[in-house]
Amino acid sequence: MLNLNFNREVDSIAFMAKTLVSTQKIRFKTNLIVTALMTWMFLVLPLPIYSSALAYQYLSGTNPGSGNLEGFDITRTDSGYNTVGFWNNTDPNSKKAWEKTGYIGRLHYSGEPNSVFTVLNAGPTATNGANTNSFNWTLTSNNSNLGTQNWSEYFLVITPKGLTHQEKGPDGKMRGGTQDPFMNNLVISSPNQTFTIPRGAGEGEATVNGIGYNYAGVSGVYDGANEFRYKYQYRLIFIDVTMIHTNNNYGTLKSGGWFNPSYKPEKGYYETLLNFVDNAGSSVLLSLRGKNNPGNKDPQNLAAFFDVEQAFTSTVSYSTLETNHTSLAHALEVATIRYISHVEAGKITIASNAAATEWDFKFVSSSGSVIPHRLAYQGTIGKADELQRQEITSQKHTFKSVDSTKNPKFTIPTPLGDLADGHFLEGKVYLYLDLPDNPPIPGVYRTTIYIIFEKQ
Repeated sequence: MLNLNFNREVDSIAFMAKTLVSTQKIRFKTNLIVTALMTWMFLVLPLPIYSSALAYQYLSGTNPGSGNLEGFDITRTDSGYNTVGFWNNTDPNSKKAWEKTGYIGRLHYSGEPNSVFTVLNAGPTATNGANTNSFNWTLTSNNSNLGTQNWSEYFLVITPKGLTHQEKGPDGKMRGGTQDPFMNNLVISSPNQTFTIPRGAGEGEATVNGIGYNYAGVSGVYDGANEFRYKYQYRLIFIDVTMIHTNNNYGTLKSGGWFNPSYKPEKGYYETLLNFVDNAGSSVLLSLRGKNNPGNKDPQNLAAFFDVEQAFTSTVSYSTLETNHTSLAHALEVATIRYISHVEAGKITIASNAAATEWDFKFVSSSGSVIPHRLAYQGTIGKADELQRQEITSQKHTFKSVDSTKNPKFTIPTPLGDLADGHFLEGKVYLYLDLPDNPPIPGVYRTTIYIIFEKQ
């Protein structure tokens, strides 16, 4: 949850995102709180979209950087190096975590230095003797109790690196590259653990007479014309994420005699959801799929990346909203939604309740006063008929990903290369008002929006 507190002239807003997990659907619950003072309503908006950006990248080609979202063998330990102590040091072998079978891929970060990241277990939670203070795969099952009783433990190895700014040198060749200023791996062995990225990344010009950086990340005083013109030391920081499987697992599959039985995880597909959140409110959710000798009919969870990114940049008064944001064409952009999977097609549904059966969007105060509003969606990557802005209603509220291998073929470029072929969806969510007959009653108003991701 992101809480921003301001003075009485502006008051406050809270933004909350919560994942509600099942094996086939993932729901984001988003609450926007609006404050009305006197006869005015002030909408206080979260941090700018580029104050912090966090994204997952599944690159085309081979390692390093290609990653995976599915196919992890949950019973395989990683060459015996399954202890935290090995990976949390500067041993040259430990620096090559991305070579392991548990390599997930890269997160891209741009934002201020000293950003603190929290790694959350977004579900399910293992039972049956599992260490609840660890990360675990659990069996994907139509019986949730059976699913959480079968588990396999892992921890995460985080390897951040900096990508310097690129520019032409005196010889006309491009210069700049990758640096490893952090030296160590960062080991995340339990949910809610944090790690800090001490360097900043992004575009932008340094302040004249202030500290800036050159193309190689070297700092100096920027005089308005010299080489130290970059605001941040790096153009981008990428974070390699690898899961290291331990030999700690358990389940309901019994073997051995009655006098010496052993219990192992059942055969089937396994799921785990990881949520990376920084202190500026940016987050990514990775829904991963593992396996343990599954059969053809075993249920499978969704293997994909999801992102709901805030798009607010300033404070907007109610008078501005009622003047400028009262139609579909002039709606206020409030979020960007992304879906990426190289495995399977996906779709999103936007609704006003978790069951996705209602589309009655409204701000509601604690006293029950109501300010109706409408939502709209416009795809930037998606089906052709979804690229036009349209109101979200009971008739139109579901939007589908597109397959990059189909005609016309397209690629998604990133600072580190093109994304691998797969299924993509990206779109923006907009909000606009139905004008009330009278100014709203003073108070705090909240609207709840649900975004549901699932297979097509």
